[in-house]
Amino acid sequence: MKYKILHTADWHIGKKLHDYDMLGVHRQFFDWLAQVVKEEKIDLLLVSGDVFDQANPTNEARSLYYSFLGTLCTLNCKVVITGGNHDSPSMLNATDEILKYLNINVVGNFPVKKEDVLIPLQNQAQNPFLVIAAIPFLRDADIRSFSINETEADRLQQIREGIKNVFDATLELSQKVYPKVPVIAMGHLYVQGASISESEREIQVGNLAGFDVAEFNSGYSYVALGHIHKPQNVSGDNRVVYSGSPLPLSFSETNDRKRIIILEWEGSEFEFTEMEIPRFVHLLQIKGTYEHIEKALYKRLEENFDTDTLIELHMIEEEYSIEKPVMLEQLVESFKPEKARIIKYRYAFNSRMEGTAQIFESNSGIEDLNPQEVFHRKLDAESFDEKARNLLEEAFNEILQEIQQNEG
Repeated sequence: MKYKILHTADWHIGKKLHDYDMLGVHRQFFDWLAQVVKEEKIDLLLVSGDVFDQANPTNEARSLYYSFLGTLCTLNCKVVITGGNHDSPSMLNATDEILKYLNINVVGNFPVKKEDVLIPLQNQAQNPFLVIAAIPFLRDADIRSFSINETEADRLQQIREGIKNVFDATLELSQKVYPKVPVIAMGHLYVQGASISESEREIQVGNLAGFDVAEFNSGYSYVALGHIHKPQNVSGDNRVVYSGSPLPLSFSETNDRKRIIILEWEGSEFEFTEMEIPRFVHLLQIKGTYEHIEKALYKRLEENFDTDTLIELHMIEEEYSIEKPVMLEQLVESFKPEKARIIKYRYAFNSRMEGTAQIFESNSGIEDLNPQEVFHRKLDAESFDEKARNLLEEAFNEILQEIQQNEG
């Protein structure tokens, strides 16, 4: 019996790049993905966390999500979705009972009944042939106890051990309930050795709490990961895989080759293949002097923009000049090709100290930044030692996460 599984993650529906709404780009991706599911005859779609970009997504983002799930139902594709650190568990779980009737399983947070993370797949004889361990993003309450006197090293060790315990216990439970049935795990976490980009937020403090790839129990046939946006097989292991985000979510991901993973399962063996995702939008970042930016922009204009392109400009001049910002603004105003849009521009002068304003750079207002970017720029401007910085980042992330969950 052959069974086809598609692994994807980190959709971040509702994402905005500066003031540009990516919803239209997401719609193009979902149209393409639905076509892949149909043509490849995909039996199961795995989504490993960060379905939405915010805990309280807009009505438009929710509508697109449910519309796509409806399309999958017409294609007879089973779906398993887990929550990520950007998702509100209560929001994702709100419709899980209804979605189950449509062959869609949603696990927004680690459940009280641990067996609820196990989703068996059955053959025509109604016998389980594969189990999905749908493990969502694990929060502190899921994986560690608290002690007033614990050190930073204690805390990090507890996180690592807690993650391992959850994955080990889940596998043990699966082998007990479904003996001799292969298991595929889903996870949303940072694994040591994974290459990250600027768009990942709230990675465990300084990556110090990252999970070691060797700690994944060898009893798992495949580990379908989310959280890191750059597609990669961790440490070259074809068994532990980040599908990566399907769309570029920051200008640091401009050169990433976006992909989905297709597993063709037969018996206890699978074939691992990947499919490149078309570029529905191109991100172009140009840094340098005004002269360099002007030349690069008009060179691209002469070559034509054959794909919808979003542009970020960062003018860096050695000497302060009152004229250069005006020239840059005029350049932005006059540059209006059909398929390109400058969505952000900023400037800085190496020879001029501007106090607090320098932290955010000229023409980069605080309203253009997300909370993590504001906080990290402030930390960068101060002289904290590594331990103090890690503790501040931890406290900030916990407060922010609580606020996002309450908003959701």
